[in-house]
Amino acid sequence: MLQTPSFAWRGPRGSGKRTQLLAFLEAQAKRYSIPFKVKESVWYLTKPSNGSADPDEEDEEGATSKTIPYEESVLHLGFDVARMSMSDKIFLQSILTRWTGQQDVTLASSSLNTRYLVLYHAQYLTDESTLQLQEALEQSSCFAILLTTELPVCPRLRDACMEIPVPGTEDRLLSKYVKRSGLSPTDVWHTFFSETLETWSTTWTNGRVQEVRNWIYLCLQRNLRWTDVIHYWMAAIYKAEWIGPTTRAKLMDVLWRAESGSGWVLVTSYRIPILWESVHLELARLMYKLRQ
Repeated sequence: MLQTPSFAWRGPRGSGKRTQLLAFLEAQAKRYSIPFKVKESVWYLTKPSNGSADPDEEDEEGATSKTIPYEESVLHLGFDVARMSMSDKIFLQSILTRWTGQQDVTLASSSLNTRYLVLYHAQYLTDESTLQLQEALEQSSCFAILLTTELPVCPRLRDACMEIPVPGTEDRLLSKYVKRSGLSPTDVWHTFFSETLETWSTTWTNGRVQEVRNWIYLCLQRNLRWTDVIHYWMAAIYKAEWIGPTTRAKLMDVLWRAESGSGWVLVTSYRIPILWESVHLELARLMYKLRQ
């Protein structure tokens, strides 16, 4: 049997990747003359106590276990990797163990032979998670994935996924949200990093080390990922008027040498304080030195 094709929609934040992915699923449903309706539910990490392998059944007794919201239709199950925090390997193992396309009961009485596993913000997947996906794709010709990602697909999944570029010059999702909420159309993280750059480059105090640690803790509390931190620093550096090409190159060198900054990898919890503090203290010292 031929391998069911998998796809990855790649583009900047808010460019409409999820919209295009759902449009693809709707077109597939129309092709098979089946209704397409997306509904939301909750995925429990603990397997239901009644022994059922159906992921669509809610586990009332497992309410205290780790959970994440997910979406589903006749054609797919969809999960947001950003909501899995650092537990994506465990969640994905649970998903693949309790559900695969060829075993899905919803396909038994239809002309379909595949139910897609959809993963949004796939660039947050760790290397262990991509290994699980690679194994599932190689073992089953009926298993397929649909991804949205802001970064190029990692080597392990590149052969299985056809990348579809999604261009975008603005964050349309953010624009819709701030318009509906009556807020300023600004990514607050961009402002936060720009203000931090200004503070660190103009002053130096004996308490800067503790300030950096508090700054890092604030980012971690809000689940800001390491790859996003690097991207926000890049944007802030390019935006700063006082930073010329030579100064910019020196600051970018610090980010370029930062460990695990390319996505699709995991910075383990015990490494986060060491890595984040090391990079940010180096940045803070260099910013102040270069501006004086």
